[in-house]
Amino acid sequence: MGTLNAQLLFRPSPHEHFVFGKNPPPLPERLAPRYFERAYVQGNSPDGDYASEIYDAKEKFNLYDRVTERVPESRYWLLREIQHFLTADPPSIDVSVRVIRTLLADLNLVFLERDAVEAWSRFDDESLSQAERDSLDALTETPLPGHLSLVFALSHLAAWMEPPRDPLEGLTGLLQSSTMDAATLFIKMLRTQGFEDLDDIIPPLSKAFLDATESIDTLGPRSVTDAAATLPPDFVHHLVLVPDTPANRSAIVCLASAREDPRFESPRPGWAGGESASRLFDCTAQTAAHGSDPQQAVSSLLSASAEVPQLLRTRALRILGGYKGMLRGTYPVFTDSWIEGGPERRAQNGNESLRTFPAIVA
Repeated sequence: MGTLNAQLLFRPSPHEHFVFGKNPPPLPERLAPRYFERAYVQGNSPDGDYASEIYDAKEKFNLYDRVTERVPESRYWLLREIQHFLTADPPSIDVSVRVIRTLLADLNLVFLERDAVEAWSRFDDESLSQAERDSLDALTETPLPGHLSLVFALSHLAAWMEPPRDPLEGLTGLLQSSTMDAATLFIKMLRTQGFEDLDDIIPPLSKAFLDATESIDTLGPRSVTDAAATLPPDFVHHLVLVPDTPANRSAIVCLASAREDPRFESPRPGWAGGESASRLFDCTAQTAAHGSDPQQAVSSLLSASAEVPQLLRTRALRILGGYKGMLRGTYPVFTDSWIEGGPERRAQNGNESLRTFPAIVA
């Protein structure tokens, strides 16, 4: 941790171009305050104004804020978003919606709501199922804390919106299974990356994840919400994620418009600000992009959804690979070949599951 103390404690300067180990020029490690060791050994949260400035001991700063200002990918590693779900009862549905909004915006993703999905299903149900598999695999096989938090929040929202009669049926069952897979892979990532004190960390963490999935299943449908403050997105039957681009938004509106048919009920308000889907984007641009052809919109969104697994995989490799390569001077253990192929290939390589991790460690 000496390298972190030597460089990340400096006050960021305007227009600073941060380069790990080079800019800003690090202090000699023997002179740098050991703030990171203190937070780790003493168990103090770095998210507090208690660290003294290097050149002015009377002035305090927030260590967490300072690190995330230079390394934004660090902001989810305190697991604050996941902690909402590691309690006896699931949080209010408003909390899960806020987590979903924040993380989708951070990942630059958007998902299709009920009106667009039902129109897609009318045109090509098989490609809709493929897009859903791509979306679930993307979230499941990229073991970062932000991605895991998003799976927990989506699972909670799905259970609340339409509790299944059978715990394993429908989207709620798929998301519950995906949550277990994602949590298992997250814990495996911790072991693979060689984090310290895992014998003490993994058993309680794996139990907390398991308890959280069961709590969402049993208590999630009864979660409370402030209807005046939150308008949850509507994705009861399928979850399809696509990059949040003007072209994809236009294709979504095209499908939503196709659903506005006398045989269907009017679509509920959309994701952005409670406005109807037809108001989200200019209909002229929609027509120009897709020629009012819902099938062309389906083809476009299918291609877009297929990009999501690689986008999140690349992000995970960059973050985890950068950690191993830059902080420890070794090549990353977490490699693309390890996660390529999704849950099926991982199942062939090993039968570890969230339920077995305490026994494995013991």
